[in-house]
Amino acid sequence: MKARLHIAITILTFFLVACIPALLNAGQQEHIAVLKSDAPLFEKARACEQLAIVGTNKAVPVLAALLGDESLGDYARLAMEPIADPSVDDALRKAMGTLRGRRLAGVINSIGVRRDPEAVSALSKLARDPGSGVATEALAALGQIATDDAVETIRKVLAAGPAELRPAAADACLISAQRLSAQDKHKQAMELYDAVRKADVPGHLHSAATYGAIRIPGAAGLSLLIEQLKTTDPMMVEVALRAARQLPGPAVTRTLVAELPGLHPMVQVLLIKALLDRNDPAVRSGIQALAASDNPHIRAESLRALGKIGDASSVSVLLKAARAGSPEADIALSSLRILDSEGADPVIIAGMKAANGKLRADLIGILTDRRCTAATGALLAEAAGKDKSIAAAAFKALATLAGPEYMPTLVRLLAGLKSNEPRSHAENAVVAVAGRIEDQRTRADDVLATLNSTDRIDVRCSLLRVSGRIGNDKALDALRKALKDEDAQVRDTAVRAIAAWPNSKALDILSDISANTSNNIHRVLAFRGYVRLLGLDKELSEKAKVNLYTPAMNSAAGSDEKKLVLGGLGGVKHPGALRIIMDHIDDPKVKDEAVVAAMRVAQAVAGARPAEAREAAEKIQMYAANRKIRDQAGDLIKAVNGFDDFVVAWQVAGPYTEGNCNYSQLFDIAFEPETAPDNVKWSLMPAGTDPKRPWILDLLKLYPGDSRTAYVRTWIHSEIKRTAVLEIGSDDGVKAWLNGKLVGANNIARAAIPGSDKANITLEQGANRLMLKITQNTSPWEFCVRLSGVDGKKPEGIVADCFDWSAP
Repeated sequence: MKARLHIAITILTFFLVACIPALLNAGQQEHIAVLKSDAPLFEKARACEQLAIVGTNKAVPVLAALLGDESLGDYARLAMEPIADPSVDDALRKAMGTLRGRRLAGVINSIGVRRDPEAVSALSKLARDPGSGVATEALAALGQIATDDAVETIRKVLAAGPAELRPAAADACLISAQRLSAQDKHKQAMELYDAVRKADVPGHLHSAATYGAIRIPGAAGLSLLIEQLKTTDPMMVEVALRAARQLPGPAVTRTLVAELPGLHPMVQVLLIKALLDRNDPAVRSGIQALAASDNPHIRAESLRALGKIGDASSVSVLLKAARAGSPEADIALSSLRILDSEGADPVIIAGMKAANGKLRADLIGILTDRRCTAATGALLAEAAGKDKSIAAAAFKALATLAGPEYMPTLVRLLAGLKSNEPRSHAENAVVAVAGRIEDQRTRADDVLATLNSTDRIDVRCSLLRVSGRIGNDKALDALRKALKDEDAQVRDTAVRAIAAWPNSKALDILSDISANTSNNIHRVLAFRGYVRLLGLDKELSEKAKVNLYTPAMNSAAGSDEKKLVLGGLGGVKHPGALRIIMDHIDDPKVKDEAVVAAMRVAQAVAGARPAEAREAAEKIQMYAANRKIRDQAGDLIKAVNGFDDFVVAWQVAGPYTEGNCNYSQLFDIAFEPETAPDNVKWSLMPAGTDPKRPWILDLLKLYPGDSRTAYVRTWIHSEIKRTAVLEIGSDDGVKAWLNGKLVGANNIARAAIPGSDKANITLEQGANRLMLKITQNTSPWEFCVRLSGVDGKKPEGIVADCFDWSAP
């Protein structure tokens, strides 16, 4: 196999070597022919561009003849520049003796690009003559060629030439110096830079020359950098700072750090920034020393820099600045917060222990921000201290840093508090650490054990509040028990904790409190907590929520509580919720809330209960003060009227995907609605979302994306057993099951057109479960369904309903 591969490579190489030159030459001849022909200007320009790629000495005479052409001259010389043949240089030098003006300037530029030393004599004559009109271009070309003769001409023009040519000569010197330096001719390069620095030329050229001289390797460049840092010329200081960032090597760093204290204060500040950009640890000691400077600007910049480049030894410097309470204290603390160095945390912890008052609290906060879990032991000691503000700061930090193993200690500290000032922070810490206990069932165990062993009312109340926020079953049992406590404060705390419970497990307790308590405050708290939990619950079915909201509305005391219930009912997608709301739509005290809630529910259940939704919308139009809501009600009426005989009452589940499977592959993969329908979370499918096609059900609005599938289901209720025709339009593929039996399947990509698929079905008397699987290729993603009799007419006594047939 290897031998065959070697032979193949050899043959291919031979082919390339033998054939490519011939192919390129053929292309060159074609382009030359175009230039010799009467072809349009565009084609000739294109031919020049191609000759820049494939051209050889054969193309040079044709291109040279075009150098004086006003339209093609630039194209021609640009094509000649990359051709590696002496004939190009000969042609350009010859053209230099015949052309004038812009064409001559272009040729001189090309000579500079090719760095033709034989052109130096002619270029020198032009460079010394301001009247040539191309002296500037000639100087630039000489700078690129950079032979001794070329450099000599440039230097003479710079030193004694006409004033108008000196800037161009200075530019040429800079170009030559760069070329010479790249060739390790550093002495010659430095002489050129010095010549420009001494010449009578604009300041930016002095700056460029100075920067170039500094960049030349060796002691001279570094000395020049230091010299510029000490000058009073802002432009030169800027040049030096730029070079300070870029000159390589630790020796440069050491020299800059050594010179740092002797510079002007503002230059010190700027150089500190430049030293940071060198990313060299050697700058640390110098910057730390400046943190004690008499100049506040230098101190501030040094302290700020230590946050970026400091190590453990820098912590004591920063702590000293923080303790001094000077204007730089905040900067020092900020640097401590971000200082990234091994060994820094223990020094900060020691500094925290030694600090007093606000600084101690600030350092606790810094340890928190640094996520210093090693400080936990020290923080526990601070939390047990007598200083209330420090204890509060420590508890606040422990909420972030303490692990589950510290739960017993935190509970003990909370129970031992003699003051209420740090109590809320202590409670927060216990709750936070409880949340880190992996076994949710045991999170409240330490709290409840202490609760059962103390008689202090303030401690019991604190622990009950914590139990309520931990929110597991054991905590709820403890709170239920506390409702019967002899102490009124304990009972009040228990009610408030249960009213703030995080899930529906407290619903029955809150309902009982609301119905039976003689304390009106507790009744209100329980009632509001009950309604809040109903709105938050994601597990209860919509029908179950209606059954729970019903007694709440019946027991609501006054318009405020009715508004609360109406707000919750507005999120329940069930016709039962709509009926409760509509009973209050004419109540002037809650009318506005009822209108909003009714509109939300009517839109949600329109497909399942079109008649009820339309009736509700008509009443909303009568009672709504808001024109936008009246318009929404009108749109809903139009949508319901447009449902015609289509089935628009559906529940939906999805979307489902499988790796990189496309819609066609997903068609035959059985997902949970097919394999374990009782485990599926179904939700109501919005209907009437397309005003022009109210009977279309749009899955893409629910589940944006491609290559996925979803399931929908409904129940067809028939008064008698009968045969019917199931008509389906889908975008894209569809499977249909009636009472668990597959009655239709079409794995296809298409638009949803009514009746694209038809299947004869048998409806049993009563409820018949119809489920569809709709695949998605690319947008749109929708479907439509209707039932007809075998005679093509709409069958009587059939109702589609997606409520109450399966959900409790």
